[in-house]
Order: sequence, then structure tokens, then C-alpha cells
Amino acid sequence: MKKYLTILTIISTVLATALSVNILPVAAAPLADGLVSYWNMDEGIGSTAADAANGYDGTLTGGAAWGGSAPVIGSSNSASFDGDGDYISVPDTADLDITEELTISFWFQLAGASGDNAWPRAVSKGQSDPDDGAYGVFIKDSTDPHDIGLRFMDQSNAFHDVRDIALPDYSSGWHHVVATYSDSGDVGKLYLDGTEVESVAIAGDVDIRVTADDLTIGSAQGDEERDFNGMIDEVRIYSRALNATEVTRLYDYGSFTLDVTPDSDTNPIDTDHEVTITLDTPLSFVPVLYNVSGNAAPGEDTQYIYTNGNGQIVFTYTGVNPGTDTIIACIDTSWFVTGGGVCNVPEWVGEPYDTAEKTWINTWEISGMKYQDSNANGTNDGEDGLEGWIVFIDENDDMVLNNTISGNGICDLNAEEPCTATDVNGEYAFEGLVDDTYDLCEVEMPNWVKTEPFDPACHEVVVDGADVEDVDFGNAHLIPTTGRTKGFWTNKNGFAQLNDGSSVEPELALLAGLNLRNEDGTDFDPTTYAQLKNWLNKARAKNMAYMLSAQLAAKALAEEAGYVSGATLIYTPELLPFAPLTGLNAFGFISINDLQALADAALLADPEVYEGDVNWSYYNALKQVLDNINSQAIIAVEP
Repeated sequence: MKKYLTILTIISTVLATALSVNILPVAAAPLADGLVSYWNMDEGIGSTAADAANGYDGTLTGGAAWGGSAPVIGSSNSASFDGDGDYISVPDTADLDITEELTISFWFQLAGASGDNAWPRAVSKGQSDPDDGAYGVFIKDSTDPHDIGLRFMDQSNAFHDVRDIALPDYSSGWHHVVATYSDSGDVGKLYLDGTEVESVAIAGDVDIRVTADDLTIGSAQGDEERDFNGMIDEVRIYSRALNATEVTRLYDYGSFTLDVTPDSDTNPIDTDHEVTITLDTPLSFVPVLYNVSGNAAPGEDTQYIYTNGNGQIVFTYTGVNPGTDTIIACIDTSWFVTGGGVCNVPEWVGEPYDTAEKTWINTWEISGMKYQDSNANGTNDGEDGLEGWIVFIDENDDMVLNNTISGNGICDLNAEEPCTATDVNGEYAFEGLVDDTYDLCEVEMPNWVKTEPFDPACHEVVVDGADVEDVDFGNAHLIPTTGRTKGFWTNKNGFAQLNDGSSVEPELALLAGLNLRNEDGTDFDPTTYAQLKNWLNKARAKNMAYMLSAQLAAKALAEEAGYVSGATLIYTPELLPFAPLTGLNAFGFISINDLQALADAALLADPEVYEGDVNWSYYNALKQVLDNINSQAIIAVEP
């Protein structure tokens, strides 16, 4: 049956699901290739049926009228005939004298029996008599509604029928007929409601007869026995044979799927959102009305747009307020007549409609700084920012950046795990974030130790209705001391600096203040340089306190000689197992002076420590760190 127009009024802009609706044939015709004439019967007034293709207008004759009960897009009209001498007459023209390839297409609805003959002509070029006719389509009237056919006369005045006499009952409702003939294909075909119902081989070089008679709609010229009783709409004449796909397109004006993409989703306010509405049958100039329910930018809340040549509507609007737009898609034929019309669910019960939602939300920002933690205390004390460091949102909770950074170092903020690089001031920001909890991590670099955050290694940031600032990352830069200063033990540098026995002996006074031990655990308070050198050279005993004492003395002498500075921060992760220790922070950093104090306190507490004793590992770790200082093997923090 003929399908009625569906017009979609879209309140808001995005549709979450595809929906199928039915519409009547569109007044703006597709399939223009080979179209000779197209009478859409949209006039509604007057006595002229305009040809939208080439201007071969017809005249309503003998009481033919406009039948306002069969609307199409843009009007509510068809041509109406009472079966008693009324028809539309189109003057003869050479373009309508089609001889080799032909298509006749139209919609019809029967109203009862027709005149004096039960096989009225819906469309006919010339009379139905073989001596005068050219081509036409007949429809058996309501007395036996099962017989439709194409009849044409060839140039030897023989007639050819492409006919089905056992069709389903078509006495009620609207139906679509297409009849085709192809000389090159040697075949005639008949379609009813989009389905091929008959195919007849017509062999040989058979050309359709040319006649000077008018083309008539609703009858055959001069033949009152062929008057049609009912309504006819959307009449098309082609100078080629349409194929089955094209026939389906003509019929499927009435039924299509409307797909609005992207599917319903969540967008931040103050962003542009592009929406594409696609008809699966690519009809152009189909108007779609939409209204945004309160969250669109001014001037973008209500518009109507015509589909383009691809059967699509593409539009963009900006959400300026947080909230949810309600989307209603429905039939609203009144829009085409009055210019108004709104979809009001559930008042439209019985009409096709669908609803969806589009959510606009406030978004927030997380920002912070990447700084060089020169004092390794895990706090941003106004230190310098670090440029070019990568910060990322750890979506996989593995503290590893799981996306590829391009060769020029640019991060992808739209990747699975968004990342960004710090700017020249060491600053970074992630924008457009919704309320949620985010793990922010950095890509760590060699020779740098993370001090903020430290444990856990990433920041857990809760965004809850506001921007979050000062999410900082701190790193201490480690530098080796090799070659940067002299080592006490290296090439006997330290021994060379000791006093040679003169009356001024500052090193001995310096060491007198430390809790140095002999091999047997007794106090060692050197009074001569010879005694000191001998003690240092023999510090290989089993008593770890003696060996620690030698390293402590060497460090004190190296500082006195200017080889090292007691204020220098050094990296000593080997001491962390013994924490807490005075001066040692959670990251493993300690000053050389604090390290000396730890060693001196240990020697005071226990002058004899042997392997297997509870303190042996601690004394050994202190001894090793001091040995690294005295041998230029320690790792320091770049100030």
C-alpha cells in the first residue's frame, strides 16, 4: 500500500539509535537520468498538472480534480478521476514518442468500477485501439482487481502485452506500478509495489509505434471506455528501462531507515558537536526539523535543514549548559502544510516516533609542574621547572604509558592513555576531564630519582566539581663524582695532604673529636702522623668498627683537604633498609655531614662488631658508603 510521509521533528540534535519510519514518495524526485516527464500532482488548485522534468504540462479535463486524500511531501494532493470522461491531457511532443527504451511509473488507488470497460488506462499515449495507440498501462478495475499490464504497439501495428492476471487484490489502499520495455534487452517487465511480477521476452528489433496523439493520464485519448476511477499520483515517463534496484528506490520513497550518528554520548559543554542524519535511501531535499531542548548556543536551538545529495543532514551545535537534551523523532506532516508542528509524546500514540538523550557536562582541569628537586626533599620549594617531561593518565593502572609518542615527541591527548609534555616552565595541564578519579604518572628518565610522588609512584587525583591544581612531580638529578674531585684513597691523594710532622698538626686535632676505634675496639686517638698513617694502612681487620673508623677518618681528612663538602647530598639507597636514620630521607638521600654523624654515633655505641653480629650489616653499609665517597664512586645530587 502507498506509504505515508514521515517527517521527523528532532528536539535536540543527536539520536542514540537508528529508527525506521514510513513516508510517502517525495515530491523532489531522485533518478533523474532519462526522466522525460514527471507529474507530481502537487498543485492542489487550478487545471494544470505541471511537468517538473521538462515542462510538458498537462491539463485537467472533463471534471478531473485534485484528490486531497493522498498527500506527498510538500502537499496533500493527487489527481482524482471519477471514471466518467475525466482525464489529464498532455499535448504530443517528440520526447514522449519513445520507441526503444521505456519506463512508466505511478501510484494509484482504486475507487470502484470504471466507465464502460473494466480495463481502464492509467497512463496512455494515444488510443487503446491498435491502429492508433503507442503505449500505455491498464489496470483492471475493482470488479476483478488482479490484472495489470503494459501494452504497446510496434511499428507494424502488432501489439505486445507485459501482463499479470493473477495479482494479489489491489482494490484498497495505494499501490505502486512500474512497467518497462527494453529493445536492446528484448524484454518487458512489470513491477507491483517494488516487486517484479512479470517478465516477457520480446525478441527481435521491436520499436514502439509513434503516434501524434496526446498522452493522457486517467484514460486513453478519445476512448471513454477506458476511463479510470480513482486517484493517480507521481507519474513518471523515462526513455530508458529502469532496473530492479531503481524500481525499489522509487517504491521505497515510502520506507527508509534514519540513522543519526554518533550514538548518544556525553560531551563537555562549550564544545562543538557534529551530528549526521543519514537516510538509507539517499533522498535529497527532504526537510528535517530539529529543536534542542535548552542546552544549545543561542541561534542553534531550532532549525530545519534539507537532506543533501547523499540523503544526509550534517549540522553542528554547541552545548553551553550542563544537562540532558531530550530528542524526539516523529511524524509531523502538518509541518509541510502549516510550517509548524511539534512532536509531543505520548500524544502521538499510533504514529512512528523514537526518543533519545544527549548529555552535556561541565569539565575540569588537572594541572601541575615538573620541577628539579635540588634538595631532594619531595617538595616544590620554588625550584626550576623541567621542560619536555611526559605526564600521562594511567588508565591501565600499570604505571606505564601505553600509547605511542610520535617521533617529534608530541603526545596524543586523545589516546587510550592521554599524555602531554611539560612546557618551558615545566608546567602541564589535562583539560576536559569529568568528575572521576585519575592516576597521573610520569615517564621516568635515567639518572633521575622520583621524589614527588614517591609512594605510591603516581598521583591519585580526585576531580569533584572543580579544577585541581599543583599536582606536581619532583625529581632529583643524580651525577657521578668520578673525575669531579679528588678521592682520599685515589693515588694516595689523602696521605699526601697529611702534615709531615711539623709543629702544626690540625688533622690530629680534627680526628680527636671522633669515636675512632682500634682493631681490638679500644679508642684510637692518634698523637703523631706516623701513628695515623700506620693505623689507616692496616684497617683491614675483622672488627667492622675498625674498618668503619678508617673510612670515617678518611672522609674527615678529605673534607679538611677540600676534596668533598659535608653539605653535599648523596644518594644512598643501601641505607634505606636500616631506616629510620637521622638525616636520611625516604628517597635514600643524605648529606655527607649527616652520614658522618651516623657513623660516629655507631662507633660510640658499639666499638666491636664482627660478622654475624646484629649490627654488622649496618656498619658494613656505612663503611661502604664512606668508602665510595673516599674513592670518587659516590652518586651525588645536582644542586
